[in-house]
Amino acid sequence: MGSDFLSILRFLAPGTKLRKALDDIARAKLGSMLFFVHSAKEFEHLIQDGFYFNAEFTPEKLYELSKMDGAIILDEGISRIFAANTQLMPDTSIPTTETGMRHRTAERLAKQTGRLVVTVSSRSNVITIYHNRIKYPLYNTNFLISKINQSLTVLKQCKENLDKRITHFEIQELNDTVKLIDITHLISSFLETYRICEDIIPNIIEIGEEGKLADMRLQEIVRDLEEQLRFLFMDYGMENATVHWTDESNRFFENLKDTGPIVIARILGYDVSSVSQMEETEVVPKGFRLLIVKSKIPMSIAVKVVDEFENVHGIRCAGIETLKEVDGIGTKRANAIIESIEHLKGGA
Repeated sequence: MGSDFLSILRFLAPGTKLRKALDDIARAKLGSMLFFVHSAKEFEHLIQDGFYFNAEFTPEKLYELSKMDGAIILDEGISRIFAANTQLMPDTSIPTTETGMRHRTAERLAKQTGRLVVTVSSRSNVITIYHNRIKYPLYNTNFLISKINQSLTVLKQCKENLDKRITHFEIQELNDTVKLIDITHLISSFLETYRICEDIIPNIIEIGEEGKLADMRLQEIVRDLEEQLRFLFMDYGMENATVHWTDESNRFFENLKDTGPIVIARILGYDVSSVSQMEETEVVPKGFRLLIVKSKIPMSIAVKVVDEFENVHGIRCAGIETLKEVDGIGTKRANAIIESIEHLKGGA
């Protein structure tokens, strides 16, 4: 779900003026359709009848205007009401899964214009968002809080399982037993956890102020998730990798949606065609996670260490004096690296 849609949820969250009006309309079983535009003139070919007045938006005005049958046209910033009691005429050839006339019109209009359309059902009192090809019903706050709490419990358990897998994986690294299939499975686990997190975020945004505590819990659970995954790409990504650890966050995860092992291996830059091939392919980490995460070595210096020793095996075989030959590594940092390696060995 894109950042644009999350922004829409924010200004429709409980406590906002627009949501107050929508809740009042739903409680009164009035039914309504709102079309949000930059300028009413831009879509005048889709708007028929009604009357134009360009008034300042208030929840009370929107509620009163909803007593009329037609659609209401508002500006995207929700500061003005352009028109009311209008008939909206989107292209009827656009497919829709809706049954009621109001909702069929709303879905087609959102698909045709790419603009936000909101409906309130007079029968079910459900508020529904349509934006581009997204349809999203707004649920009762109490229901959402219960759903969020359940999802956070699942996410916490998933993250704990992921942490155990990471610990086991780090032991494999020290023992030089990592296969390509192992790293792809670990990345898949990261992405599964990330998807659960991604599903929770819209619900937290949707409940507005009520979601602050849940958001704090979410951030606590996944605070280092993206960073850890990026370091895996630093350690195992080849020069021809199609996803790079420096990619902007949205692009980074968008290109990792297919979590199949062969696809992930190819994204990392490995030329493989079967799982059995991956099970036989040995891989060695460069050592960025060991240096930056475990030993707290700055990125710029970690790069120098990796350039000097090539991978974790080379770093592990180096003594303190050899490590100190790298620019930026003194006794304290050399000891930190050695201690991190010993600590991981102790975990084995």
